[in-house]
Amino acid sequence: NTWGVSEAGGEGAVGYGPQETFINCADISITTNTGTFPTGDDANQIDNPWLLYYRKEFPGVHRDHTPSPLSNGLIPLVVRSQLCIPVGVSANNPNMQDWCMYNCLQYPPNCPEEHCRCVSECSAIGEFGQTPGNDIFCQQECLGYPSNCPPEKCECA
Repeated sequence: NTWGVSEAGGEGAVGYGPQETFINCADISITTNTGTFPTGDDANQIDNPWLLYYRKEFPGVHRDHTPSPLSNGLIPLVVRSQLCIPVGVSANNPNMQDWCMYNCLQYPPNCPEEHCRCVSECSAIGEFGQTPGNDIFCQQECLGYPSNCPPEKCECA
């Protein structure tokens, strides 16, 4: 039920990877990394004393929420990314991979866009992208840390 490579023929597809076994699953919850802002009364959306809020923009954090009329223009600071990678001239510095992970994923983040880019989704591209299920390969290989993302097969955003 996971993506992997066949030992016999070297073919990659869903089902060749390690098989998951679920036992006594009543105490777990399966969620997505593309969660949404909680729904409910807008007045309750700005009452969390531990959550940071900002106006207009926050460096390195993409605005994915429109402030409600009752929020006085405040937007909750939510860090959704799980992998941040060095870009530009920083991509050639071996120390920047750790720096981007530590600084961009902290709360609040310190993530200058000229040095780091945070990704949360990867997909298969080119001929590799024509095979169903290869997006799963890209999610598994590219979103881990350290990332093992083949740029000729996968693209992350």
